[in-house]
Amino acid sequence: MKLHKKRMLASGISAGVCVLMVLLFLAGEGITGSRIGELDALNAGERWSASGEPYATVTLHTDTDSAMSLMQVESYSAAMNTALLNASIASSENGSVWTYGYYAEDLVSVTGPKATASFRTMAVGGSFFTFHPLEFLYGAPFSYDRALPDGIVLDEDAAWRVFGSVDVVGMTVQIGGRDMTVTGIVRKERDDPAYEKAYGDIPRMYMSYYGYENIYGERNNITTYEAVLPDPVKSFAMNIFRNAVQINEDTMTVQENSDRYSLKNRFTRMKELPYMGMRNDRIVYPYFENELQVMDYRTAVRMMFQTAAGAFAVLGLLSAVICLFAAGFAPSAILKNGWQKLEQYREKNHTRRKKGRSGRRLPKPEKFLDE
Repeated sequence: MKLHKKRMLASGISAGVCVLMVLLFLAGEGITGSRIGELDALNAGERWSASGEPYATVTLHTDTDSAMSLMQVESYSAAMNTALLNASIASSENGSVWTYGYYAEDLVSVTGPKATASFRTMAVGGSFFTFHPLEFLYGAPFSYDRALPDGIVLDEDAAWRVFGSVDVVGMTVQIGGRDMTVTGIVRKERDDPAYEKAYGDIPRMYMSYYGYENIYGERNNITTYEAVLPDPVKSFAMNIFRNAVQINEDTMTVQENSDRYSLKNRFTRMKELPYMGMRNDRIVYPYFENELQVMDYRTAVRMMFQTAAGAFAVLGLLSAVICLFAAGFAPSAILKNGWQKLEQYREKNHTRRKKGRSGRRLPKPEKFLDE
């Protein structure tokens, strides 16, 4: 089989382009995967699942006018419990089969031994630190017990502002005339421009929603509610959540974070890239969500280049195959030629063995000498 050299060269170049584009696509997947691994808010289901059962993390954000009260949050949680029981998914002996968290944001004035300062405060409840496992430099999270509502957690900047020190676990500050005890000090999670922008320059404090309510009274100011739910089949958790919570599409957004950066969702988000800058809602997102929205944009841009790389890879593969056939490459001829060579080899081997048997010398008879 005679092959056209120039066309074979073109086929080789096309194949090289195909391999390069595949490597670029995989590099994009690697970058996205490493960044997703740093975002703890996406992996609450994996942390909650004891033995690898599928779980989904579903998050609800509302605008301030549609913010929820603690009573509403508790009613949503009761409705989800009932729905799971009706679906024959009951709590195990070791604890609940699902969990939830919620929080409200406010600017709270705090008085410490050194100064009085206003901190960006998240009044949280439920399993907040399961969803957002902050890095503790000292101490631990406060209790979620309604009977022990006076614990707070400060970030490093907040501790320096009101105490002039960081190792202040067990010390107290005053909020609204009430003594609150520092149970832990956390550091800012990541040295990333998107995270730093979302986190902001104002020091942050975390406190029990029960304690916040004791100081400021009952309010409709819970703007985020999230749940980790069993997801034995696709969309099961989302359907349970939507049926339990009264969703107003005009004032609320619901997101399944555990599936947020799947290949399918990233491809869909890529098509919406030109419109990502548009904002027609009044929802004030917490810094966790703002960081994820930056990640949405980055992965959409990256997916655009990955899609282009995938398209060029397919074109390179097709071009390589076309040039290969144009050069005179014929798979049938190669197979036929290979079969013929195999038959020739077998025939030669058979002939060699046959000659060996026919030309074999018989042993000489023993000579017996008469003495």
